[in-house]
Amino acid sequence: MVDDLLAGGYENVTVLDISQTNINMAKVRLGAASESVRWLRADLTLADFPPRSYDVWHDRAVFHFLTRPAQRRAYVRKCSGLDVVRYDAQSLHAEFGPSFRLVENGTAQQFFYCHFILNPALRMSPHED
Repeated sequence: MVDDLLAGGYENVTVLDISQTNINMAKVRLGAASESVRWLRADLTLADFPPRSYDVWHDRAVFHFLTRPAQRRAYVRKCSGLDVVRYDAQSLHAEFGPSFRLVENGTAQQFFYCHFILNPALRMSPHED
């Protein structure tokens, strides 16, 4: 996705991955264009982001690896043999809560796709678990 964002002229792009190997591979693939990306190696559930830091958040198969409720709550605040939790649109929306409005469901495939948008009027407080 980072390739497409840069090719589309997007600026101020951040990529977060827990794997430095994945980050290094993406940097090599992008070549000089990688210099315009902010690269973060971090555990997403432990990373600290200021409120409203990003306009778009794209999750590439992370949420379903968060099998503990505390991990999922940390994810909202901000397949390599791992245990996963499976969701349909309603159960996934329930994890995010009423602060988010379900905009669209994807079609049933080998993966599930949803598009959510934050409803600012119902935004959770930063301390809400």
